[in-house]
Amino acid sequence: MPLMQVAWLVQRLIDWLTALATWYYNRKYGALASRLGGGVMPGDGRRGFLIVQIDGLAHRYLLDALARGATPYLQRLIEREGWRVQRWHCGLPSSTPAVQAGLLFGNNWDIPSFRWYEKESGQTIVCKVPAHLQRLQERLSAGRYGILTGGSSYFNLFDGHARTSFLTLSALDRQHFSQNVRGSFFFLLFLLTPRRSLRALWLSLSEYARTLRSRLHGTSKPGPPVARLRRLRASLTAPLATLLSPLAPVTLNVIFREIQTFAVALDIYRSVPSIYTDYYGYDDRAHHHGPLSDEALAALRSIDACIRELDQVRRQFRHRRAYDLFIFSDHGMSRCRPFAELFHQTLGDFVRTHVGQAVVDVQGGQAPWASMQDELLHSELQAAEARASPRSQRLLRLLRRALRRGLPQDPEIQADYDLTRRSDVIVRVAGSLAHIYFKVTPAQMDISEIAILYPDLLSALRAHSGFGLVLGREQGNAVCVTPRGVLRLDSPQLAATLPHLADPQAALQQVDRLVRFPHSGDLVLLGTWYADGSVVGFEEHVATHGGLGGPQDYPFFITAPGVDWDLSGVTNATQLHDFFVNWYGDAATRAARGHIVTEAP
Repeated sequence: MPLMQVAWLVQRLIDWLTALATWYYNRKYGALASRLGGGVMPGDGRRGFLIVQIDGLAHRYLLDALARGATPYLQRLIEREGWRVQRWHCGLPSSTPAVQAGLLFGNNWDIPSFRWYEKESGQTIVCKVPAHLQRLQERLSAGRYGILTGGSSYFNLFDGHARTSFLTLSALDRQHFSQNVRGSFFFLLFLLTPRRSLRALWLSLSEYARTLRSRLHGTSKPGPPVARLRRLRASLTAPLATLLSPLAPVTLNVIFREIQTFAVALDIYRSVPSIYTDYYGYDDRAHHHGPLSDEALAALRSIDACIRELDQVRRQFRHRRAYDLFIFSDHGMSRCRPFAELFHQTLGDFVRTHVGQAVVDVQGGQAPWASMQDELLHSELQAAEARASPRSQRLLRLLRRALRRGLPQDPEIQADYDLTRRSDVIVRVAGSLAHIYFKVTPAQMDISEIAILYPDLLSALRAHSGFGLVLGREQGNAVCVTPRGVLRLDSPQLAATLPHLADPQAALQQVDRLVRFPHSGDLVLLGTWYADGSVVGFEEHVATHGGLGGPQDYPFFITAPGVDWDLSGVTNATQLHDFFVNWYGDAATRAARGHIVTEAP
């Protein structure tokens, strides 16, 4: 048979298969789309975009996963179709809230960690509590353009002003995807094809068995004897809890994953202009088993299959609306050396040990044995007061007068400091980042004030090998407490003492920004990082993130051929927002974007 005839037959076969697939997908999604409020959305000629986030996958570990064949579809896109993989710097803190807020609204100011403390309200903010995220989004999005305006948000922390949100924590008390399909969202699982339903059932059973086996095996894994004994006791004394514990990861990693994949595919059919979904499974497994563990790679294989399905649907319905697909991660993971295992005490216990008792008891009387020592201390405080900053002068004056019980107290000073709360210290940790708050005053304290009230703690932190940086403020400047003394962050001496960072100067700029946040701690601690890419973490994780050092700083970004974004200069997710506005925003949005302040003072 002539070659031209063979080519003609092959082309006819491709056309027939394409027509069959189009008929199948139209039947599959058409009826379901009619159930959604607002009906099918016609394309308006503008390109849409689909963002798929693989939570927690570092650029370095993506390359390792590709080499091991764990992500075959991504490998095909990159090696056969020329998609571009770039490493970018997510900034500090290296955590999902800061990245998603920066990407969606162009603003992640004053997100100091995944959890932190508000002195003025006495409340701990945790970025998995819907009420906290809703309030946070209201602040971050005020006067900002959300890149998901008119679109959909699935399994995110913030909704980006999306029209439809499903399990997006900041929008849980508003419109739910389940309400649009006239019933429980779980019914979506039964609206899928029988093949998908059976697959979801099989994957759920497999995930349950894998998780249960892993948790039973975890009672004998290496670790401190106390930790092994605790795990063994828990499995023996609560067998029902052990059997039920895998249900949460099964729900998150299988059932919700199948639903969100189906929901995104349905939105592509409906020509929704912008879609963003986050797959959490890898992050969860990497924390507990390691970034290249069998469990983590299994999660990547499942996510890779979901991306393959979404890309096929995107290509199939390009005649309705053309979509650009972006695949990225919000932060990476660094292997963790838990602080508690290295130093045999938690960070909270360490701080508690060195805070000590109150220097004075402002409510009690003067001790009968006070004499020359008190006079000498009074004299030294008076001399130090003359050399101190205005805020430190007020604190020293309060201490000096507290020693002289007969002298009247200064109401103005007492309003700033409550020395009865000197031992009231709040520690909030997330990965390799920790914030310490002293409730002796509602204001952020300077290092000089901390040195006056907590000299033992400051000395212990400065000399401890578990902390890469001990940070604070002094008269409006971000400073670092080092064995050489207190140094400003722009000091050349400090940059020279930070080995094993890809760009120490850029890291210090990120640290400077973090310390200046209104809700950063009076002290900010970053766990030590090492040449092998591991870091000291303040939680019991196998891999961690949140601070500096190792792969956690550098996630990845994959773009299709023709998308010429250069992310080499990106050091904060707010810059990603600019890319999306410039490419997909209308003229009015781009013009307004020029008048929006991208950084708080």
